[in-house]
Amino acid sequence: MVSVRPPEYFPGLLYVALMDRVRYFVLADTFQYSRQSFQNRTRLRNSRKAQWITVPLEGGQHGRSQAATRIRTGTAWRRRHWKAFRYNYGRAPYFVHYEAPLVDFFEAEYARLAEATCASVRLIHRLFGLDTVLSRATDMQGQPDAMASVLLPFPGRAVFLPPVAACIDRRLHTRIRAFEYTHPKYPQAFPGFVPGMTALDLLFNCGPDSLAVLRQGISAPE
Repeated sequence: MVSVRPPEYFPGLLYVALMDRVRYFVLADTFQYSRQSFQNRTRLRNSRKAQWITVPLEGGQHGRSQAATRIRTGTAWRRRHWKAFRYNYGRAPYFVHYEAPLVDFFEAEYARLAEATCASVRLIHRLFGLDTVLSRATDMQGQPDAMASVLLPFPGRAVFLPPVAACIDRRLHTRIRAFEYTHPKYPQAFPGFVPGMTALDLLFNCGPDSLAVLRQGISAPE
């Protein structure tokens, strides 16, 4: 089983559950960057409800791939994002257990969007203890930039995608199956429960139980 998805910035639980469901997961950083998506932003739980954090991008880059999209320099976004994580999650039960690798992430420098998003996905992949084989489309022969060409090295394997993407691509690819996911509830650092946060929210609050909680939302694909 394989999935092909554009890398997202500290993605949410559906994305991570999809990684957990398949054997091979291709980070499609050659695909065109999509505005108003989770490709350069994510949500953190806070006392009011949620806070967006966004990787700032240079202007005039419409139509470029993530691998070619430039991050705006001189904005100190990494310091602001790390401050937001510490402020919102500093008292979460397991924040301290994941603090060091996050510090390493925010101390690194990223010139292109795909550098940051792929690093954030790989970090979450490691912290959840997943054994899925991750690869980047830019590292594949010919740097394929379409679903059909990315799938060439995986002949005959079922392809799992989120429902919306599956509906679009299934017209061209008979191997595509919709991956259904129901967001599980778990204790958060603030009263009540708000879904749709970065998957780090689950790790900070549930620690070693996070993978089991994540898998509670997985349904059998079509």
